[in-house]
Amino acid sequence: MKLSEIIKENRVIIAGITLPVFLIALMTFAKTIPDRAVSAPKYAVIYATQDWNALGRIHFEVKKDGTLKTEFKKNENSRQHGYTYGENTPKPTARLFIYNAEQDKVTDLQIKIPDLEKLKENDTTDISVPELESIKLSDSYTSPDGYRFEDSTYKSRPILSDIFVSSSRYYGPIITKQGRVIKLAKNNAYYGNVKFVGWVTEGHITEK
Repeated sequence: MKLSEIIKENRVIIAGITLPVFLIALMTFAKTIPDRAVSAPKYAVIYATQDWNALGRIHFEVKKDGTLKTEFKKNENSRQHGYTYGENTPKPTARLFIYNAEQDKVTDLQIKIPDLEKLKENDTTDISVPELESIKLSDSYTSPDGYRFEDSTYKSRPILSDIFVSSSRYYGPIITKQGRVIKLAKNNAYYGNVKFVGWVTEGHITEK
């Protein structure tokens, strides 16, 4: 039997096999289009993670002049949660992540609180982050070159995004522009644990 006759007699089976393979290949190629067509980010992005702690929370704020203010505020009545100061007392900490797309590099800074034992309830204290003292930030979720920061833990994407946008099932922080999605590192961040800080618009991160 000729090949053409075999194909003709089994065209339904052949179509059932080849069509899904063709669609998978098409979708795989479609996911690569934004990465090829959209330019890489020009600005580094900074975001933070921290776990809940009864003693208080570290706050990050971009001031009007673009500098970063980092401070810790001690909770009121924190001792009612059973916390007492001692060698084994868990201290509030946070982590700052700086993603530089041009270098494809993530800098991870751990933020600790100085002189925690001296703070009274509702007291606040400034925290120095020397690595970030020479930079200026924009706290807009969208960078000057059009990338947007999103914590995709919150985002419910439509089915078309699942099919045609890469990394659509990734649960964590991302930056995205015109369909291009770049995953960002996270420290096992749970729902609501990631906080956007800002885009680095001037200066450079100081390596320590």
